[in-house]
Amino acid sequence: MKKLEYYEDGKIQSKQIVSNISNTLKQLNWQISELKKSKKRTDELIKKFDINCYKYNLVDEMILSKERLEQNIKKILNKLNYINSNNSNNPQLMIKKVDYINDILNNSELQLKSVNKEKLDEIEKLQLNAIKKGIYDKFMLIKSEIDRDKIKEKFDKRRGTSYFRKLINKFFEIEEKPDSKKENLFMQIHEIDKVREEILKNKEPAREYRIVEILAEIEIYLSENEFDNNYQDQLRKIKELKQNINTAFSIDNQKLKQEVLNKKQVRLLATSKKQSKATKERQKTIEFLTKNGYIVNGESNPIKSRMITVIKKINTISESIEKVLKI
Repeated sequence: MKKLEYYEDGKIQSKQIVSNISNTLKQLNWQISELKKSKKRTDELIKKFDINCYKYNLVDEMILSKERLEQNIKKILNKLNYINSNNSNNPQLMIKKVDYINDILNNSELQLKSVNKEKLDEIEKLQLNAIKKGIYDKFMLIKSEIDRDKIKEKFDKRRGTSYFRKLINKFFEIEEKPDSKKENLFMQIHEIDKVREEILKNKEPAREYRIVEILAEIEIYLSENEFDNNYQDQLRKIKELKQNINTAFSIDNQKLKQEVLNKKQVRLLATSKKQSKATKERQKTIEFLTKNGYIVNGESNPIKSRMITVIKKINTISESIEKVLKI
């Protein structure tokens, strides 16, 4: 008799824990609805700027994990009913199974409560940073097209001159000297192509991007190139990008002016008169690549999200309950 009472108490406890878990999942639904709103906002920004950017599918993963857990909770209730109807003649086995279920459910309830305390708003910051990178990448692809074309034109002229010089040197048996300028122009083209290849891979951001910094880069580039009639189509696209930034983001004009000033000051590199011609050419190349964003200085500072950990926790809870369903 005592065994049957213990079993009945165990069943009541099981159903109470299942009810608690269901209520906690309802609270989680509110957080997920907020995540859906943030995803809608960031999707609209991606569409507005017409950019390719790294997309985090964590909201979708979160929804799938939560739905999987809800299904498993329903299955647990069915499992309890099944145990009750098929093991009425073996109280010892019934008690053992119900105890095992309750151990798993107790642990699941505690884990789910810890999930509900998590703040999941980092996901919007994560996607916003990827959008900022996408905006910067779009700017870099347009400007690099202009930069590459200008350098290629200089390189082709230099190559033609070098070929003519080679013929003269060969005729007069003059020792040929290395053409450092041509070599450095080739290096610039190579580095620009490398940057374009990396952008097109659409990788996850490895650092935090600041919209005021991106806008400052655009401001400087437009001020230096806006009257170049050869590239009006590309410059128009950059101006449209600038306009979209100003309408989509809140920009502090004072901070923007300071950012532009700081960037211009950093780019004023001194060149020593004692340097050789080849060294000066190489320095000019490094200066060009650095100030135009083809060589990036600074450490990586990626934004991390707790949401990945939360999804793993929910999946672990589901896996534990799925083990129960197999007994």
